Amino acid sequence: MKNKKIIIWLIILLLIIGVLVILSFYKKEDSYTKSLFKMKPYNKIVLEDIKSITMTKYTEGGSESTLYDFKKDIEYTYNQLKETKVGKETDMACDDNTTIYTFTLKNDEEISIEFECDWLVTQNKRYLIKK
Repeated sequence: MKNKKIIIWLIILLLIIGVLVILSFYKKEDSYTKSLFKMKPYNKIVLEDIKSITMTKYTEGGSESTLYDFKKDIEYTYNQLKETKVGKETDMACDDNTTIYTFTLKNDEEISIEFECDWLVTQNKRYLIKK
């Protein structure tokens, strides 16, 4: 009888630990809830309003810019960035791998999105991202 009670308590304990592990996993996934294009000022970027995108990469080797002004290239780049989810603020930084996407809209407004390594940089703050 004593052994049965011990086994039952061990099973209950294992179930509780399992539930806690599962909940902690979901909490981590939920930390990336903001969509990049729902944040200000990026929420002004709508696919139909984009005239061109300039992607500028800064690395240890220097800088390189690429202009995307064909509809197919604009759609591809936009859709790739659209999948980006933004997480919590971070203090991490790097200075040898930055990519800036400058969107020129049809009204000639320019909006830039800066990624430094694996972080979004906006208003002098860095945020974790998930693509």
